[in-house]
Amino acid sequence: MPNTQDLLLEDVDQIPEMDTITASLLFLLSKPGAESDSSVSKAIVDHLLLLEKHPGCKTGVLNNTARKLRFYWNELRSEKQQQATESLIASDLAPTDFLH
Repeated sequence: MPNTQDLLLEDVDQIPEMDTITASLLFLLSKPGAESDSSVSKAIVDHLLLLEKHPGCKTGVLNNTARKLRFYWNELRSEKQQQATESLIASDLAPTDFLH
């Protein structure tokens, strides 16, 4: 999948239809464990950004909701990454006799 930021900077003709973005986003959101899967959660954030920046969604309820959900999913991803980092640090600091 191309980087969303690159796609948004390209010609407007390259941006998918809002229906396609929305359908893809709904599919991603329906995946069990989406919040724990970093590639799925990144794809969700990317699709929310596509929707938010879409020419047909510049203002209004859908734009505002996409923005708020993008902030939420970005924060969720940051928390998961922080937890993973802390877990890795803790495992590196654990005495080796506890690992066997």
